[in-house]
Amino acid sequence: MATIKGIIAVPEVNEVYEGTVKSIQPYGAFVEILPGKDGLLHISEIEWRRLEKVEEVLKEGDKRSR
Repeated sequence: MATIKGIIAVPEVNEVYEGTVKSIQPYGAFVEILPGKDGLLHISEIEWRRLEKVEEVLKEGDKRSR
């Protein structure tokens, strides 16, 4: 039942989700927040400090919540 709810769920603005990093780009990381639904975690939202590269703190497969 949880799988079905995850598939039909619609992501909501200002909601916090835990997800898995699927890919790293120079501007951020794509994170799967719901089954089959990816979202962009912008580099400016990853840490409080300025990052030169996303890879400083994230790698593919990491779990992250924001």
